[in-house]
Amino acid sequence: MDAKSGSGKKAREDKGRSRIAQAARKLRAEALRALPEAPARRSRAGAAQAQAAFPDMSEAERAGLCEVADGAGRLLMCMPFEAARRKSLGVRICALALRSGEGKLILRKKTRAGAQRRGLWDIYSCHLRVGEAREDAALRLLAVEGGLSGLKAERIADVSDGTNGAHVSFFAVDLPPGLYPAHAPGGMLEVDRDELDGLVENTPELLTKELIRAAGLQDLLR
Repeated sequence: MDAKSGSGKKAREDKGRSRIAQAARKLRAEALRALPEAPARRSRAGAAQAQAAFPDMSEAERAGLCEVADGAGRLLMCMPFEAARRKSLGVRICALALRSGEGKLILRKKTRAGAQRRGLWDIYSCHLRVGEAREDAALRLLAVEGGLSGLKAERIADVSDGTNGAHVSFFAVDLPPGLYPAHAPGGMLEVDRDELDGLVENTPELLTKELIRAAGLQDLLR
């Protein structure tokens, strides 16, 4: 076999592998789009789908995958959350506002974010895992980040951000009097509507984008 024919064979093999990889990505995307819509079933199916689609990943790595949607909110693909945010893709986000027994919004300081976001006042937020229903993400956030369970999360708004492509579903939880989130290592602050509006107007550099977006929601504080 001469060098020219050998080179041609290698090119055909590389092209074949490329087609196989493209087909695999397409099948994976179609499988994710076909996840059931019922919240409880969708979470279970999503976890199984993520494990089947990414068998070489650990459970922690699969938990770091997020769903990316187009401008209309339709699922496109899944990929590591940090990579999706760096590329300003349409990540699906769940944001949770905790309202105290006195009707005030509970804020916390970011402690585990990047340098630009660490120390900012925030509500609770997380990315949706592969196949996870928004309602389930809100309850997971409430339990893991707030140490709270047995409460109802009310969905108050869905907002798509044109600047970074994020699709944010906002939920609110009314806490009984005297009950507060257990995990607030960076500090906690309660604000009413006037105080929140004052923070947004005068010190927006101290607030996360999620909190600023939430402040514009009519149903955030009653």
